[in-house]
Order: sequence, then C-alpha cells, then structure tokens
Amino acid sequence: MAFAIYYFKDKSVEVGKIDWMSIEDQKFFSKIITQCPTLEEEDGWMSVKWEKGRKKKNCPALFPAKVLMFGDNYRDLCQKREQFIKGEDIWKQTLRRKTKPNSWLMEDVEEEENEQPKKQSTIENESSSDEDILARNWSKVQQQMKELKRENKRLKEDNFKQILDAMRELPTVVTQLKEVIGQITVQTAPHASTSATASTSVDSASVSPQVLSDDMVFLMPGCNVKVPKRKLNSLRMANPSVYIGDLAVLVYGRETLSHSSLTGRQSGAHKDVESKPQLDSTKLDAIFDHALSKFPDITMQDVRRIIRKKCNNESYIKQATAKKAI
Repeated sequence: MAFAIYYFKDKSVEVGKIDWMSIEDQKFFSKIITQCPTLEEEDGWMSVKWEKGRKKKNCPALFPAKVLMFGDNYRDLCQKREQFIKGEDIWKQTLRRKTKPNSWLMEDVEEEENEQPKKQSTIENESSSDEDILARNWSKVQQQMKELKRENKRLKEDNFKQILDAMRELPTVVTQLKEVIGQITVQTAPHASTSATASTSVDSASVSPQVLSDDMVFLMPGCNVKVPKRKLNSLRMANPSVYIGDLAVLVYGRETLSHSSLTGRQSGAHKDVESKPQLDSTKLDAIFDHALSKFPDITMQDVRRIIRKKCNNESYIKQATAKKAI
C-alpha cells in the first residue's frame, strides 16, 4: 500500500502518501479497513505530516487525521474520495468488486460442467490453476490473520501503557492532595496568625505559571506562548506523561485545568453534566509541538490523552478540597 484517504479534524478529505503518517502509526495501524471509522470519537486519531497547502508558520506540519481507506492506485483513491464526499459507501463497493472474480469463477465451473469432457492435459491444467487460486486465497487469509494479531497486540500494549501511566501519576496526585489538605487545615485553624495566612497566599501565588521574577521564554519558536524559563527547565523528563502533565499546569495553571476540558464538548458518558469550556487552542498547539519535539516517539493522540487526564485529576482534587472545607 502506498496511498491513503485521510479525514482531517476540519472535516476535509484528502489523498496522500502512507509515509506521511508517523512511524508508530505506520507500524501498528491495520491496513485492512472494511467500514467507515467513527469520525466523531476522540480515539483513533493519528499524526499526519501534510505537505500540500496545510503547513503552519514556523511549526511542524503535523495534523490529526483518521484513515478511511488504503490503496496502491492514487487515481482510484481520488475517485473514492469524491464518492465519500457525496455520501456513498465506498467500503461496500470495494467488497462487491472483490467478490466478482469468485462469481465469475463459479459461472465458468457451471459452463464446464455442461460441456463435453476435454482432453486429459486440459483437465490437469485447470486443476493446477484451481490449486494456484486456492493458494493465493490462503495466502491472503494468512496475511489478514497476521494483521489482526498485530492489531490485538497493539491494543493490549496501549491498555497496559495507560495503566502504567496512571500508576506513575498516582503518587503525584496523592502528594498534591496532602498539600491542599494541609493548606486548608492551616487556614481554618482557630488560632492561625496573619503571618501564616500571608505565607499561604504567597505559596498559592507561586503555583501560577506567570512569575514575574523568572525570565520568560517562548515555549516554541514562532508560537506566542511564554513560560518561566526556570520552571520549564525543572520539569521532570524521566516520564512523558508526568512531563506533559506538569507542562499543562505551567501553561494554564491548576485552576484553569480544573474548570476546562480538551474539546469543550459534552461527555457522551455523562450527558447530565454540563460541558466545560475548551482549553485555549493556541496554548494547546504550543504544548503539542513542544511535547512532540521533546519525545519524538510519542503521538499527538497520546498527548491529548495525557492532557485530558490532567484536567480530570485537577477537577477531582478541587472537588475533594471543597468537600473537605465544608
């Protein structure tokens, strides 16, 4: 397979090369697509390096997209792109076209049964031809089984990776909860002095990403997002999940993360809960580009998942703090 039909976040559909996908997506993404993927879900997006008219100023030309179909014939994929835009089911058409050789073969078999017996040499040739067809079909089945096994392995690895990331973040969440509970205890103590209150205010202010005493630097060249240089350099690089979560706190602040969401849309699992405002897209793009530059093996889908989890954690901490104060 050399080309693919890409569906981008802005609902545009384009035909491009497979090697524009990230290396990780090329390695694990199944090349067999039998139906239209769910375009509204947050999962399933991959990073695509687009070269034609989509490049951003002074930033890597990486865009989230979903693959609708793979193929070796660029012109055929362009025709399917137009059919998809018109609302046609391009996957059923492909399946019907693949079944035609089998129906043609059955018609030939019926005609041969009605004909008179041919010479022995002709029968042997036809028998060998049937064996070749069966061998090719069996080879295709084996290839599909290998693809399914690889996809199953990738899904298991992703689930295991998410569990490990959550376990690594758990000590940090517990530490933050202890710090918040300790601050509440000091503020509500009956004999708390004014000096202790002032100290708590200073500590709370130091959490904000805008610190006047630090030298401010741009998060990425060409992106108008500044952060304190000292705090940026002190972020922990050992784990991408922890680094990106701390970077989100540095850019947005805990208060903003606790009251916001990644997309601004209402959760399908909690339709009775009011949707939260979306995070600032300019800052979000800056975090994406910075994270991809620091961790080349990570995907944009991984970064989105980490930031979404960080918003949920901060919201949980804020709710727990409010209940403790009551």
